[in-house]
Amino acid sequence: MKKKSFFGINVRLALMLVVICGMFASCYEKEELTTEAPSTVAPVYKITGVVSDASTGAPLSGAKVNSTTTATDGTYSLSAVVGLNVLTISMDNYKTATTSVYVEQIENGKVAVYAANAALYPGKDTPDYKTVKYNIKGTATDESNKAVALTSAVISGLTPTLSGNTFSAENVQPGTYYAVLTAAGYNKAYATINVVPVAAEIGEGDQIVTSMVGVLMQKESATAVSKYFVCGFVTDEKGDAVSAAAVKVEVGSAVYNDLKTDGKGYFYKEISAENVTPTTLATITVTKSGYVKQVKASLLKWVETGATSVTSVSFVLKAESVTPNPDPSEGGEAEVPVDVTKKEDKDIEDIKKEESADVVSKIEELAKEYGTEVIPVVPVETELVVSLESTEQVYDEETGEPTSETKKVTDEIKLPANTTVYYVGGTAEAISVARDIQAEKTTAATRVFEGKPSGTVFSQPMEVKFDVPVPVTKEPDYVFGVLYLDEKTGEWKADADNYATYDAASKKFVAKVSHFSKFSFGFESAIIDKENANLPAETIDKPCYTGSASANIVLRGQYLGGIAYDGNTPALAAKAALSKMNDETQAYVVLLLNNMIAKDYANVKPTADYTKVAVEENFTVPAYKQIDNFSMVRKQTKKAYTVHVIDKNKVTIDVTVIVKKITSVTIEANYAIGHTHGHGGNGTDLNTGGGIVDFE
Repeated sequence: MKKKSFFGINVRLALMLVVICGMFASCYEKEELTTEAPSTVAPVYKITGVVSDASTGAPLSGAKVNSTTTATDGTYSLSAVVGLNVLTISMDNYKTATTSVYVEQIENGKVAVYAANAALYPGKDTPDYKTVKYNIKGTATDESNKAVALTSAVISGLTPTLSGNTFSAENVQPGTYYAVLTAAGYNKAYATINVVPVAAEIGEGDQIVTSMVGVLMQKESATAVSKYFVCGFVTDEKGDAVSAAAVKVEVGSAVYNDLKTDGKGYFYKEISAENVTPTTLATITVTKSGYVKQVKASLLKWVETGATSVTSVSFVLKAESVTPNPDPSEGGEAEVPVDVTKKEDKDIEDIKKEESADVVSKIEELAKEYGTEVIPVVPVETELVVSLESTEQVYDEETGEPTSETKKVTDEIKLPANTTVYYVGGTAEAISVARDIQAEKTTAATRVFEGKPSGTVFSQPMEVKFDVPVPVTKEPDYVFGVLYLDEKTGEWKADADNYATYDAASKKFVAKVSHFSKFSFGFESAIIDKENANLPAETIDKPCYTGSASANIVLRGQYLGGIAYDGNTPALAAKAALSKMNDETQAYVVLLLNNMIAKDYANVKPTADYTKVAVEENFTVPAYKQIDNFSMVRKQTKKAYTVHVIDKNKVTIDVTVIVKKITSVTIEANYAIGHTHGHGGNGTDLNTGGGIVDFE
């Protein structure tokens, strides 16, 4: 089933803009003019995009995007606010999708347009969600971690409650708040508190979300230096702390990537004052295996000498397994019936007398991690074989696109006879293996499994037989790596010299697993941020002016944007890098890359190059003002997606695709002074006293 392309093919950058000037607007011949003082007109923020059918690519008319409805061509436009904007996209007989756009503050007189497309899958949603209520709670301590009794806490727009060294506010709206704290004998402290919208949980009643901040206050007698801190709490959607999450803070050119959340989900970092200016933006990235990565940004509050600035950003991580899933695939689970009644306890010294050095080494490594001294041991005398059945989405053989069809697939799990099972984690119980299909989509893995109980070691490896999700008519010329998840770092690490290879007799791949945690079979992969920068400004060189009254100008046209490949598409990249491997291998790698990219871009497939995106903005020009020209700046991000393919000779070949995206467009009217009368139009542009000007 081939997706229809909603946008056109490659186009040259062409701005086709129309300025509709009001009753008193006209055009003028350009003169040498002096730049005017900054505009007092408030900036305008908008989010625009296209909603389409994920299966067919057709635009969806009548879909709801927050308070607006898509037009017949699937487009929408709505006003935005500075900070995080959460979008909910819904339509009858389709599954609801959510996405978010972080809007950065711009100067007066400018217009910023952010692009957010979505592709909806057919289906129905689960109704009834809890009511989300937001609270703020903060504490003040000094540099020795002693509580500081607050004398006041001022938060614009709120009436906080004081109690000793704490301040709080209930039933606040999502947004950014600034608190000014005072205490006897201490310098003022400033706190930036970001109350971030979260997705409501399924159920009834209230869902309380508390944004917490810890503020460090300096004594007046302390050395008069400004101090800056970034902190926050990381929780899951149930409100439970997420510990050991990796936190990276980027402030200008400075990068702090040595942070981990503690047992309460808290992180805290002092930022060098030399890296902070009045407009410094801090970008915080939080990652942990099993959760969707989150990136947020916030301005650091610039403070006077001796004061303290604390920027608090809270994160609510979504578990990958519970993220709204339009993919109909569903991983199965199987239980290996180990007879735990035969359990006996042994210490490591006894085990050393019976087992190979490799097995003992793994047991000692895990025993140290789990703090285990006595290990339950269960012998398996006869071979145990079980089937694990899953439901997989079917892919079109010609295009590689996902279809709405599903198929049943069966994996075989075998524990050899005369195997000893060592429960280093401490509990002897039946062994279970569950497949995590959604985790497979984020990596280049063909299988991801969770083996329980964690910490189990086998004297003989457990064998897993499985299929790949694409047709195999010729013997594959590649092998898969066997990888284990490092739960401390969240990284997948290859098991040295252990590969899953193709078995021609069963027509399946066969892998061997020696111990349990989370493990996968596939290729190692990487997603790397390559760029986040503004493209050179583009000038719309067509002036106009007002007379004795103000005029409304509608600027409309098109810019090149959306999501596109920067260079080769997955198919071309695979063909170039894997020219010596067969076409089925290339098709499989293309599928892996497509899955990784789709997961990252809300199912919106990149085009070969940027496509035309409509834009329409309103400007109000005061009386006796002249617009010299317009400036448009597009903000672009780039990411590199790499799959490390392993050929049959165990040689690694990298296949990389770069995806670029225009995340926002900022439009500014450039005013000039020194000209207060108009010139007549030429009949095709702007007529005297008002009309339309076409820009090519």
